[in-house]
Amino acid sequence: FVGYQLLNESSMKDHPLTPMRDANLARVLTPQVSQSVGVWNRVSQRAGGNLPSETHVIADAVEFSDLEFLIEHTPKHVLLTGGSALAMPVPGRLGIASRNISPDPKPGPRAIVFSGSCSQMTQRQVAHYVTSHPSYQITPETLDADAIAACIDWLQSLDSTETPLIYATASPESVKASQASLGVSKAGALVEHAMASFAQAAYQQGMRCFVVAGGETSGAITQALGITEVMIGEEICPGVPWVYGGLQNDVIALALKSGNFGTPTFFSDALALLESE
Repeated sequence: FVGYQLLNESSMKDHPLTPMRDANLARVLTPQVSQSVGVWNRVSQRAGGNLPSETHVIADAVEFSDLEFLIEHTPKHVLLTGGSALAMPVPGRLGIASRNISPDPKPGPRAIVFSGSCSQMTQRQVAHYVTSHPSYQITPETLDADAIAACIDWLQSLDSTETPLIYATASPESVKASQASLGVSKAGALVEHAMASFAQAAYQQGMRCFVVAGGETSGAITQALGITEVMIGEEICPGVPWVYGGLQNDVIALALKSGNFGTPTFFSDALALLESE
């Protein structure tokens, strides 16, 4: 489920890279692995049932207490993995929760937003942000060297007080058309290469705060900026904190989110939080 919707009825059904057309994750995983797949359902968990014997086990989790249960009751010899929320109970379980909160580093004030995700929530976030900020949309079919240079020229023409948005976010229909024309891998690679170029240009212009929507876009931009490790800062929304990398005297702040995280005002909220610190 995604909220109250079956996975295959949610916006995830149109994910550009991993379209989710089946709500049965055991069925989705089975053809991708060579060993057996099972489900540890919530009823069995709470009744004290043992972990299923299959090699790969998908565990039910509906609320936060279910994640705490899994942290507590998964056998030590089993590798437990999941989304960011699964990590939240771990420090307390291991006795390493810190109460000494260090102040976040202070990056330079100039900021920029990048969006490569085409999720339903990111579309709403882009639609909200473009109404009050300079914005530039790119499309895979037109991303040659001249198009990249034109976008960088646009970026350089802006006033230093502006916080622009560069985005490839588009409707599912547009994404499918691009993928049909170019191929799935090439369409994605063109966008990520361009986003990496724009991030480097933004850095050269003195921008040090980067809000990024989309997992692949986040990877492309962090690599382009030479980020190899980060310090985790204050949380913007569940699962998405500000993180800090770069050098001690040249701090880079990054808000990196997968497509469906956050509310429609996420971009502005992230920047407002950074400014308030």
